[in-house]
Amino acid sequence: MRRPRGRARWVLPTYTPPVSLTRLLWAAAVVLAVVVVGTAYLGRGDGETTSTVVVAKRLIPAGTFVRPSMYDIQTVPQDEVEAGTLTDLRVLAMHHVARPIYPGERFTTSDFSP
Repeated sequence: MRRPRGRARWVLPTYTPPVSLTRLLWAAAVVLAVVVVGTAYLGRGDGETTSTVVVAKRLIPAGTFVRPSMYDIQTVPQDEVEAGTLTDLRVLAMHHVARPIYPGERFTTSDFSP
């Protein structure tokens, strides 16, 4: 402690951390804030996974090759996708329709033949 001049009271010295320590603490606080905000942002979903399915726009007769104007792409919850439902458009490139596909019907792997 140092003694003040005149009638002032005793003054306790204050600690001032080095500039590098202050910057380090600010950097750690910023990183922590980014992690917390990022985790909150990524975790805000309802946890439901979805899948993309192919649905017929109109009647597709047997024996035809499917063109893009004949189908729509829809996103549905994963638990509504049955086994064999077509989710990959590459299957359409080399195969023709084995049986008629009706409007609104989802494409399945059994609908196509080589």
